[in-house]
Amino acid sequence: MKRVNTPPCCREKLLEILNTFSRELQILRVPHMLAFGAVLGWARYGKMIPYDRDIDLIIDKSFWNTTLFFDTLRKIERINGHKSKFEDNGKKLCITYSAINQNLIDIWPFEIIKRVGKCPEVSIPHYFWKLQPLENLFPERYVRFENIMTYVPRDPHRYLNILYKNWKKELDCSYKKENKCSEKESDYSQYNSESRDIMLVIIILSILLVIILYSTYCIV
Repeated sequence: MKRVNTPPCCREKLLEILNTFSRELQILRVPHMLAFGAVLGWARYGKMIPYDRDIDLIIDKSFWNTTLFFDTLRKIERINGHKSKFEDNGKKLCITYSAINQNLIDIWPFEIIKRVGKCPEVSIPHYFWKLQPLENLFPERYVRFENIMTYVPRDPHRYLNILYKNWKKELDCSYKKENKCSEKESDYSQYNSESRDIMLVIIILSILLVIILYSTYCIV
């Protein structure tokens, strides 16, 4: 089966949102950078992953929920029509291209955690995030992502090695799980499926045998 890539028009809209928001943050000198799959795409190709359906970004928590923060969101909606909404009890911001076109970028606030006897680490409120040493992310790198100038972590490879087991291997993406590209079902998975079917047949036959034996016993 052919890999399912994101249509060019949708990619274009995603990049437009990123360019608009990142440019505003750069003007305000707010620390921010690409995250998750966007970093993976930059490390592999210098652009989006072909099958990615969103772009992830993290920004300085000290800017999150400030008056200037909301002013920026209102500005990009007024000028560009990009609408924003909060999810996960205000821990994540989504900026969509429009009410009809739901292409979006996901944004989380990052904070630097300093604990006695440990090196500073970077944290965000996301279940998949793993604490990153500060030096993996900062100072951030100013790079070209597609045709956009924005930021990525200082050491993308070390950053990705912590988040993903085998990030250098490109997913086939002809198989989807929960609307996300995944590996094709492995032979092992197929074997497990066949095993479950066999076990089900055995259980049914066992039940039938018990019923027959019980019936025979009652007759006798």
